[in-house]
Amino acid sequence: MTCLIELQGKMANDHRHFINQDHGSRRRVWVPGPVIVGAGPSGLAAAACLKDKGVPSVVLERSNCIASLWQFKTYDRLRLHLPKKFCELPMMPFPEHYPMYPSKQQFLEYLEDYAKRFGIKPVFEQAVESAEYDESLGLWRVMSVGLKGEEVEYVCRWLVVATGENAEAVVPEIKGMENFGGEVRHTAEYKSGSGFRGKKVLVVGCGNSGMEVCLDLCNHNAHPSLVVRDSVHILPQEMLGRSTFGLSMWLLKWLPIRFVDRFLLIMSWLIFGNTSDFGLNRPKVGPLELKNKTGKTPVLDVGTLAKIKNGDIKIHPSIQSVGNHSVQFVNGRVEVFDAIILATGYKSNTPYWLKENRMFSEKDGMPRKPFPQGWKGERGLYAVGFTKRGLFGSSMDAKRVSEDIEKFWKAEAKHLSMTIARSFTLQPSVFPVFSCYDLENVNANDPGEEPDGEIEPIEEDFSQKPFVNKNKSIIDFYLVREASFSGESENMVNYMLYITAELENLTNFQPMAGVDDPNFTYYFKLKCENCGEVTDKETCVSLSETLPLAKKGTTNLIQKCKFCKREGTVTMIPGRGSPLTHDYSETGKYAPLMIFDCRGFEPLDFAFSSGWKAESLEGTKFEDINLDGGDFAEYDEKGECGVMISNVRSMFKVVDLSKKNF
Repeated sequence: MTCLIELQGKMANDHRHFINQDHGSRRRVWVPGPVIVGAGPSGLAAAACLKDKGVPSVVLERSNCIASLWQFKTYDRLRLHLPKKFCELPMMPFPEHYPMYPSKQQFLEYLEDYAKRFGIKPVFEQAVESAEYDESLGLWRVMSVGLKGEEVEYVCRWLVVATGENAEAVVPEIKGMENFGGEVRHTAEYKSGSGFRGKKVLVVGCGNSGMEVCLDLCNHNAHPSLVVRDSVHILPQEMLGRSTFGLSMWLLKWLPIRFVDRFLLIMSWLIFGNTSDFGLNRPKVGPLELKNKTGKTPVLDVGTLAKIKNGDIKIHPSIQSVGNHSVQFVNGRVEVFDAIILATGYKSNTPYWLKENRMFSEKDGMPRKPFPQGWKGERGLYAVGFTKRGLFGSSMDAKRVSEDIEKFWKAEAKHLSMTIARSFTLQPSVFPVFSCYDLENVNANDPGEEPDGEIEPIEEDFSQKPFVNKNKSIIDFYLVREASFSGESENMVNYMLYITAELENLTNFQPMAGVDDPNFTYYFKLKCENCGEVTDKETCVSLSETLPLAKKGTTNLIQKCKFCKREGTVTMIPGRGSPLTHDYSETGKYAPLMIFDCRGFEPLDFAFSSGWKAESLEGTKFEDINLDGGDFAEYDEKGECGVMISNVRSMFKVVDLSKKNF
């Protein structure tokens, strides 16, 4: 009862829970599943994957339709730059009759069909103004504002940020731009070149959009010039009868990235010639390596380079200043233009509304961790669509996020056997109550009937009803939850650590003394199941180090959460692992390594360090491999065959010990 009284007191004395001073009463919605911010391709993919796992969600969208960027801020001639098979969202391919590179309208039709197929019904015209983790409740509070200024607060355990990398247009500061007498617009406002017929147009930015806008202007008899401020890689959209992207992905299965880059540059030189002759200098780093390091995408040419070669499109260096109808460039040249189009890209808008700075950078609004670790933060915070790898990256994120949330959704349904709030505890005379999805009857192995993914309001008069609705309130949820995760609780979750890597001429990658090496140390972070706090540094466990439990038996780790002071344990269970073989590596499969019986904690972010071994396909053994730097390269004993371990990855996954195979 102490916890109940404490939580009631916190809510009663927190005026944010009840009254909005500017707009009157504020509605509140308790969401049992995640809240997804953004109904673009990333948000739709996340909602679909969650629903496939039996987890309902609420999708909030500031516009009045899905994929508003594609609907309103793209030019008419736009097509997908990559083949459709690399752009499809999870669980639904493009129609077979679609061309290899679908048009803008075809892609929008695909997204509409996707939303219908998975029953995704976003809450439209809800601009999220803030999202903040409430330390006192251990939940996210997401505040949205409608068109008429009405406020709704969504309270949830998980928050999925799916607003993406392209939420807001980037408008650079250019000296004198405010004095320009002609038209200035961003590509977000550009539809076609029909309105620029016969005009001299300066396009600023030489990415895929800038190049294609120049081509579109040429096709409408305008006279475009292109500002190229930096070096740029231009590749043909197709080579050797295949898409350049698809061919690159295939080659990367067999060759190191630097060899694939050399191949791409040689082929580009054979097809285009030396692009520096036209004022388009290439970076010193190869196109794929540059993409991995900086996220900068190479330009896939769709015909623009031919227009540059024949002089229809002129190339200029950076802008020095802008006059009434003139532009001076850094080389001193001055030219007259009728219009300026800024193809300067987009940026994330998370710093404006997400009150969090651990996962997302306040500077650029992107995850601080590089791909592929940037999808998951702390305290139930996730990101989808921030990989700088387009739709393919969004699909990868959506799958990872849904799998991670599913673990807790089913584990709590199975082990806690409780009902998540059907009504958030509110002052009855002020707020309506909203229905929630009931976890009480969800089977961990068979979720049964899927929820519809929506939260429908139940309009009732609660003016005569008691303040606390016992057995159905958010407070009861916390009472059960706090009681379930203390020290030696019976509510354990078994996590299998899976590993994979790109093994070049290697196999049997494992700890030095085998998968059950008693002296091998595992380093990973721990997330408290009670409050969501994640340890700052990795903890370490090994089979050889054990601690006695208060009642009986031993464990490998006893740790107390620094935030909520709850105690939990981690016990290792050997005998179920296997080495990572070359065949598994080739097919991208993960090998099971070790099971961790976790009580009160969830393991996160396994860190590869020293103490590994592997052997070449020719039989040469390599021992005490150190992967602190992320990779390993060597030659066999004859010095003839190069071996390499790269792109090491891991994941923790909930497993059922009653099953033989994981």
